[in-house]
Amino acid sequence: MTTREFSKEKDKDEQLLLKQESKEIIYETQEENLAIKENYQLNDSVLVRYLIRNKWKYFVGFIENIIKNEEIYFTINFLKTVRPQQRLTFITTKRKDIDKVPKSLIVKKIDLKKYNEKEYYLLNYEDTIYFD
Repeated sequence: MTTREFSKEKDKDEQLLLKQESKEIIYETQEENLAIKENYQLNDSVLVRYLIRNKWKYFVGFIENIIKNEEIYFTINFLKTVRPQQRLTFITTKRKDIDKVPKSLIVKKIDLKKYNEKEYYLLNYEDTIYFD
């Protein structure tokens, strides 16, 4: 093997290493992004789904407690969904509606705008598709 052939072989190996390292970095950043997206904290407003009569039904609530055992459970204080003619509204009720929910039933975080002491609205119009 000549010096020139050795040099070319070395360059190819270095390029393969760089490609492999860049793929690993991309994969790691994708995993980190997923972890960030699924990082729920206290007082986050979340969308939760339940299977009721073979159909998914969606509810909005706030995370009140996080229980970490073998699986992560969240204590959620749910809001009542009201559909007036103008806009989808969520209100707090006098009697608390609380449930312990596994992470698998939480669909995503949602942004709510507080209208007054008891009423909330969805900030993102795209989130209304869960309530049609």
